[in-house]
Amino acid sequence: MYLSGALLRVGDGLRLDLRVQETGSGHVIYADKVEGTDAKAVFAMVDKATSGILAQISPGENSSLNVGASLTSNLEALKAYEEGVKFYDRFLLDDAQASLRRATQLDPNFAMAYYELAEMNFDNFEGGRREIQPAARLAEQNPLPRLQKVLIQIAQLRFDGKLQEAEQAAQDAVREFPRETEPRFAMMEMLWDQEKVGQAKPYLEEIAKLDPKRAAAQNYLAYEDVALGDTNAALADIDRYAALVPPKDPNPYDSRGDVLAISGRYAEAIAQYRLCIQMSSRLGGVAYGDPFEEEKIALAHASAGDFSQADSMSTQAYNESKGPDHASASGARADVEVTRGQFASAVGYYEEAARLFAENGFDLAKGPLIEAAQVDLEQGLAGDAMALGQRDRTPWAPAVRALTDLYLKKDSEADREFQELHKSLDPILGAYSTDKTIATVRLLGAAHAGRWQDVETIWPELENRDDKQLAALAESRAEIETGDFGRAEQKLNSMSRLGQMWGNLRYVAYTNGLSQVLARYYLGVVYEKTNRKSEAVESYQDFLKHFEHSDAKLPQIEQARAALKRLS
Repeated sequence: MYLSGALLRVGDGLRLDLRVQETGSGHVIYADKVEGTDAKAVFAMVDKATSGILAQISPGENSSLNVGASLTSNLEALKAYEEGVKFYDRFLLDDAQASLRRATQLDPNFAMAYYELAEMNFDNFEGGRREIQPAARLAEQNPLPRLQKVLIQIAQLRFDGKLQEAEQAAQDAVREFPRETEPRFAMMEMLWDQEKVGQAKPYLEEIAKLDPKRAAAQNYLAYEDVALGDTNAALADIDRYAALVPPKDPNPYDSRGDVLAISGRYAEAIAQYRLCIQMSSRLGGVAYGDPFEEEKIALAHASAGDFSQADSMSTQAYNESKGPDHASASGARADVEVTRGQFASAVGYYEEAARLFAENGFDLAKGPLIEAAQVDLEQGLAGDAMALGQRDRTPWAPAVRALTDLYLKKDSEADREFQELHKSLDPILGAYSTDKTIATVRLLGAAHAGRWQDVETIWPELENRDDKQLAALAESRAEIETGDFGRAEQKLNSMSRLGQMWGNLRYVAYTNGLSQVLARYYLGVVYEKTNRKSEAVESYQDFLKHFEHSDAKLPQIEQARAALKRLS
C-alpha cells in the first residue's frame, strides 16, 4: 500500500487531503480530510491524519504520534529538507547539499538534515565523519525518536570504517523497523561499501514495495542488476526510475550510460552520456554535463580500445574543468594515459589529481597518489616513487614512502613511515580506519616485493573494506603464485566490471587504471597455466594492445610477447 495526498489552501485556512491505496490494484483503503487554520497547524494536521490512518489500517499501532516534532518544528526547514532528499534521489548533488544546508541553518537542531548531509559523502569517509558529528551530538543530547538515533549510529560506524559492525547494526534496524525504508537504504550502503555485489537487491526491492514513489531505489536496483549480469533488468529499472523523476531529467541518461558501459556496450553508453549532457544544459549544468560526462565518454572509449578518441575526450574534459571538478578530470586523464601506455604522463596527472583532491578532502587523494606510486614501482622505478613521496604534501606521502621502502625490502624504514602515517591519519579518520589503511599499504608493498605469503596473510583484513579493489590485483597475483588459479580467475574477471561500476557510480574517476590493464595479462597467465590456449592468447593480445606506442617499462610486456611466441 502507499499514501498520497495534497495540502490545499481553502479560504483563509488549509486542508490536508490524504488517501491510502493498495499498490497493485489502486483500491482506496482509507481517505480523509483534515483542516487547519494556518501553516503553524500543519504538523498537528499531519499528526491527526496519521492517527486516523493507523486506527483504520493497523488498530494495534500506537496512534499517539507527533510526526512534525520527530524531524523539526520549523516548517521552512522541513520544506528545505524534503527538497534536499528529492534532489538527492535525482543525483542533483549540489542542489541537494544547498537545500540540506539551508535546513540546518533554519533549524540548527535538525539532526536528520545533518545525517543526510553526511550520507552524501559516499566516496569520502573523511567528509562523512565530519558531517555526522553534529547529528551524533544532537542524538546524544536530545530525545530523538529511536529510528533516528539508530540511523545516526549506523552512519557513525560506517564513517569510522567499522563496516561489518555497521552492517550488523543496519540488519538489526531492518528487523526492528519492518515498515521503514531508511534502514534498508543503510543496509544497501554497508553492502556496497564492502563491495558485496548483488546482496543489496532484496533490500532495494523491499524499499520499492514500501514506497513505490522513492525514485532512488529503482536507480540503485539498476546497478545491482547489471552487476549480477542482467542488463535487461537493469535497463527496465532505469525506465521505472525515469518515470518517477521529472521528464528529461539528466540522471536516467547517466545511469543508463553506466549500465551499458558496465555491460560492454560502449557505443550505446556514449550516446546516453551525450544525451545526459544535452539534458543537463536545461539545468545549467548543475550536476552533470561538461566536463564530468566527458570523462565517462573518454573512459568508455578507452575500455572499447579506441585510445585516440579517449585521449581527445579526456583532454577536452581536462581543459574545460575548473575548481573541484578539475581533480576528477585529472584522474580520468591519468587513467586514459595508462590505457594508452603513456606511463610517464599518467604519473603526473595522478599526482595533480591527488593534490587537487586533498584541497577538498584528503581522503580522496589516496587513490591517485597510491596509483602513481604503483605505476612507478611496477616498472622498477623505485627512485621515482620515493621522489614522489618526498615532494608530496598530502597526509598520504608517508604511505608512498612506506610502499617504496617495502618494495626495496627496507622494513625498518617502512615501519617509521607507517608511524608517521598513523600520526597524520588518526586524528581525521580514527584509529580503526587508520589501521586498515596501513594494512592495505602493507599488502601492496608485500606484492611489489614478491612476498606472496604476506599478501595472503593480510588479505582477510581487507576483504570487507571499501578499498578492496585497490588490493584485489595483488591478492590475485598471490593466488597465481600459490597455484589457486580458480580463485585468481574469479577475482580478475570481476575486477574490470566492478571497477567500472564503482567508478561510474561514485562520481570520481576510478583511479585504478593500471590494475585494470594488468588484470588482462594475469588472466592470460591463468589461462595458460590451466591449458586454455585460445583464451590465453586472447588475453595476452588484449593486454598488449595498450602498449603499441608506449613508453612503459613494464616487464609484463616482454613476458606477454614471449608467451604469445610460446603459444603460437
